[in-house]
Amino acid sequence: MRLFGIPFSPWTEKARWALDHHRLDYTFQEHGPVLGELRLRALMRQPTGRVTVPVLEADRWYKDSFEIARHADGLGGGPRLFPQAHLDEIAAWNTRSEVALAAGRAMFLLGSMDQPRFLDTVLPPGVPAGIRPLLRPLVRRGMESLIHKYKMREDAGRHEDVLTSALDALAAAVSPERPYLLGAFSYADIAMAVTLQGVSPVDEAFMSAGLGGREAWSQPRLAERYAGLLQWRDALYAKHRRPATA
Repeated sequence: MRLFGIPFSPWTEKARWALDHHRLDYTFQEHGPVLGELRLRALMRQPTGRVTVPVLEADRWYKDSFEIARHADGLGGGPRLFPQAHLDEIAAWNTRSEVALAAGRAMFLLGSMDQPRFLDTVLPPGVPAGIRPLLRPLVRRGMESLIHKYKMREDAGRHEDVLTSALDALAAAVSPERPYLLGAFSYADIAMAVTLQGVSPVDEAFMSAGLGGREAWSQPRLAERYAGLLQWRDALYAKHRRPATA
């Protein structure tokens, strides 16, 4: 199997966590914009329509995190991430996760695209300092294409409300006494744990913080508000996620 994804993407992390939970053998192929999309279109024989990652090449193409995780659960011999009795609840938590992740991504990009320091981190290492200001418009244009692709400017003022609504629901459902959303570790926990990546990134032993590093992806005000959830997320990773270097 071959997984195409972005190392610092929460969507990719959801898929990788499920595959790794079942200790399945797969090759990870890092995906990049433009050329990466052209390559995927050719491999998937999909010349039109939107192509996004993660996608898994296996007996067929599995085209999103949820589908990949369901496939992994059917192959693996470990504890099920999708127990039959909780499928509807898991799907509901995953929907909440998807909406929250999209809101967090929009907050990050809309808040970063006019910051020269962030734009410089997107450039390849070794670009001379004197040339960086000349290249920033190109970087900004690339970010604008992502913003347009995912319609992030629509309801721009509501992104934080969408994210905090999901986190409030999570906070009401878990606690030190109730560490799992459905009584035992499941894909619902994975889906909601990664929504906190845009509040305060998890330890980089598990997952890269992404462009701009931890500072760019951190929201100190929200991190303080959801300190308990960050502790929950970190404990979940420590118990159920192998470090990326392992």
